Amino acid sequence: LTAPVAGRPLVIASNTDRPLVEHLLRAGGAPVPPVIGGEGLRSKPAPDIVLAAARHLGLAPAATVVVEDTEKGIRAARAGGFPVLLVRNRYNRPLRLDPDAEVESLAALLQWTAA
Repeated sequence: LTAPVAGRPLVIASNTDRPLVEHLLRAGGAPVPPVIGGEGLRSKPAPDIVLAAARHLGLAPAATVVVEDTEKGIRAARAGGFPVLLVRNRYNRPLRLDPDAEVESLAALLQWTAA
């Protein structure tokens, strides 16, 4: 399951069940990339969901980047051996988190991936 973002494969790995994630994306008019949902897997901060996404792409954790906005997502990525890019937002801006890199907003991330 791949969907290109600036020529790179993308999978959404969410604690939320896949059908709900897909519905929310469609309802918002967004493209729907492949989704690895929380059904049947341990929730983040366990690494199960992000590891399943990497397996689905056929990539090793070190060959991917997990894009996150939560502490439990960062912990899941770290536990799975993934590098982490933090997307800051109004909820996580005051938090001291430990990503490998970060961007200031979702808009900044989308500009970067479109380049």
